[in-house]
Amino acid sequence: MALIPCPECGREISNLAPSCPQCGTPVASKKETQEIRVPLQTIQGTSKKLKGQILICAGMFWGGLFMMFGASSYGDTGMATFAGIVAFFGFVFYLSTKARIWWHHD
Repeated sequence: MALIPCPECGREISNLAPSCPQCGTPVASKKETQEIRVPLQTIQGTSKKLKGQILICAGMFWGGLFMMFGASSYGDTGMATFAGIVAFFGFVFYLSTKARIWWHHD
């Protein structure tokens, strides 16, 4: 085992490491990785902004569904309609956010 500089950040790392612990740059070849039985991992780089939008979408969708069923059980059709619209737009917003995550995936 020897210490080598990371090709990306320059930090000294083991030549047996599959990737740099500082920046995540893969440094071991596929053959070397199989020899030490540590697989390389691909990490999804989704921004916190998009993850927050997914949470908002889920809140809109599930909150709208619960409100819709609750309002319809009390016979309030106006509120049930509004809640259904909120749930629908939450679902559409979720699909568009997932498409954005896919499109901007690193």
